[in-house]
Amino acid sequence: MPLTKVVTLLDRVASTLQDTTNVRWPKAELLVYLNDAQRQIVLHRPDANPVNTTFSCVASSKQSLPPAALRLLSIKRNVDGRSITQMSQDVLDIQLPNWHQQAATANGVEHYIYDPLDPKTFYLYPVPVAAHPIEVVYSTAPTEIVVANFATDVQTITLDDIYVNVIMD
Repeated sequence: MPLTKVVTLLDRVASTLQDTTNVRWPKAELLVYLNDAQRQIVLHRPDANPVNTTFSCVASSKQSLPPAALRLLSIKRNVDGRSITQMSQDVLDIQLPNWHQQAATANGVEHYIYDPLDPKTFYLYPVPVAAHPIEVVYSTAPTEIVVANFATDVQTITLDDIYVNVIMD
């Protein structure tokens, strides 16, 4: 959980820039850079802003992440507790060439297939029934920070404090 206040971080940056009165770099401009930095961090480290949530499947082997998701990080389990393992599509395609056309089953998901070149899509085997719940972890963009009053604002940065120095840079 982040503890670093946005205004404190902006003051540190202003001090480093030798502009503590914010004449050359107003706080509003520095805030734009802070938001840009958080997005850039997540671009390079998708695990910097993960969401671990229950996902409701469609009755198809092909699944799509929610619109806010940037990329799948992992699939943990069926909500009933049975684990789900990652599998190579080549292995499944060789052993069961028609696995995409199999009827949906209520027995739960055993494997998932993910291609990082298609980051918002993944495949499940066996095909789940509609609304079957699984636990997924995906990356999402950090929340845009908006500050109305820099003198009284108490918001913290969106990412963990471990990224403070990177954000400052």
